[in-house]
Amino acid sequence: KVTSIKPFVLSRKNGLFSGSPDGAESSCGFSRLIETEKENNLKPQVFLYHVFMKTPAISSPEEWEALLPWNVSLPKSLDAEYIRKGVSSHPLQ
Repeated sequence: KVTSIKPFVLSRKNGLFSGSPDGAESSCGFSRLIETEKENNLKPQVFLYHVFMKTPAISSPEEWEALLPWNVSLPKSLDAEYIRKGVSSHPLQ
């Protein structure tokens, strides 16, 4: 599919403007994470909200592993919570 290549091309192009090799590497990792979420039928914005809410309480590698896109199962109520917290735009995925 041509559309499946587009995100990688955009990511590569955006990497040119990252300011440093470390910035480009971080940007690439973030883009890979977003595409992996989509491949696992997760809404990226809701998934990231979930991860950022859980992150402060994480203390072990196993807890980090549990938050990977292929391991996480988001509760149905998370969409409603995402909207209630006042996040500016709801995911359209």
